[in-house]
Amino acid sequence: MNLAGYTLDSGIESGVVISTKSVVLKTDRNRDGDLADTRETITYRYDPETKSLLRKSGNSDYQTLIESIAALKFERTQAPPQTCIKVTVQVIIDAAKQQTVLCQLGW
Repeated sequence: MNLAGYTLDSGIESGVVISTKSVVLKTDRNRDGDLADTRETITYRYDPETKSLLRKSGNSDYQTLIESIAALKFERTQAPPQTCIKVTVQVIIDAAKQQTVLCQLGW
């Protein structure tokens, strides 16, 4: 996540796009002015029907990362320029949900 948004100079694109079921990380790694190359757009998506966390890089197909997740939700916790993502997950159906916050670090 620390390179998300790197070299997105237009200001039109956001380096991190968050919805309740997915997180999209974008960066123009080779600085050619687009996000069409391998590993420049990475998507993590939760599928509640299959209870799986999926990952997709560029135009490839989704691949299953983790199965048997009872619930998972992503949400933005702070406004730009600091990008933080709160992840709420329930691994076991009757267990309590757990939360963690992931933040982009600036040096």
